Amino acid sequence: MVVISLTDREQTLLSDSVLTMIENAGQAQRLVCDTESQKAIDIHIKELQALNRKLCTTGIR
Repeated sequence: MVVISLTDREQTLLSDSVLTMIENAGQAQRLVCDTESQKAIDIHIKELQALNRKLCTTGIR
């Protein structure tokens, strides 16, 4: 495991980036019709949401 230390600003930038990826994935999900793709994107969104929660609640030390 690698431990890094980020400033509050760096942590905010990371969180904002993850939120943008979540938004983009949601837009992509609306563009595809097949359920397999929608399910895969949904899983990806859930993973990104969990990562963002982790960033916001525990931070990176």
